[in-house]
Amino acid sequence: MGVFLFHPYFLIKNISITGNQTIAGDEILNKVNQVVSKKRFWFLDGKNIFFVNTNQIKKDLEDKFVFENLKISTSLPQSLNVEVQEKEAKMILFTYFGSSTSTYNYFFLDETGKIIRQSDEKEFGLSTLPKVLIEKNDMELKLNEQVLVPANYEFIKFLEEKINNKNNIFIDHYSLTTRTEKTLNIQTGEGWKIVVDRQNDWNKQIQVLETILKDKIKDRKNLKYIDVRFENRSYFQ
Repeated sequence: MGVFLFHPYFLIKNISITGNQTIAGDEILNKVNQVVSKKRFWFLDGKNIFFVNTNQIKKDLEDKFVFENLKISTSLPQSLNVEVQEKEAKMILFTYFGSSTSTYNYFFLDETGKIIRQSDEKEFGLSTLPKVLIEKNDMELKLNEQVLVPANYEFIKFLEEKINNKNNIFIDHYSLTTRTEKTLNIQTGEGWKIVVDRQNDWNKQIQVLETILKDKIKDRKNLKYIDVRFENRSYFQ
């Protein structure tokens, strides 16, 4: 038994990380090394293949990153395997924090409207995902936090399908005053906006928009907004 406990032959020398796409392998490796560098039960080497704390490695990684699936395993005599399946980003959020209005914070969201990882200005600029601005945010945002209520997520998904790249409309971003706000502004690439409401008939609002663009607006050069929230009281300027 002592041979297995203390012989260097059974110390982990190979750490394999597979499946990561946006999470840097070095970041995962650093977390793993922080665990295996600690003693187990006060006297056992944390790198021992038989006693490596795989549960702690999994917990520490899930505290820092969001995964669809994460598997930690060992292979005799000296290998530790980290198999990652990342959650797929569906939208990208940008918002201020608290009273600061000088720097945006950027976050990727999954299909439930939860944060899966933080981003930066460069990655935000290159992303082709739908971009969502929350204008008022009083809390520091964290991983796995619900920042878009499901109804708003589904509404934006619908609008992206029905409006973007149709009728010569190219959406720059969607804007909400707060994360639960029902009124949503769609900022177009031409500088004018569309005002919609998720509590009113979604398809009717699209029909009203298409009718206004076809029958009432011939030149968008000086257009500021089109408000289609109410079928019989639509406005544009």
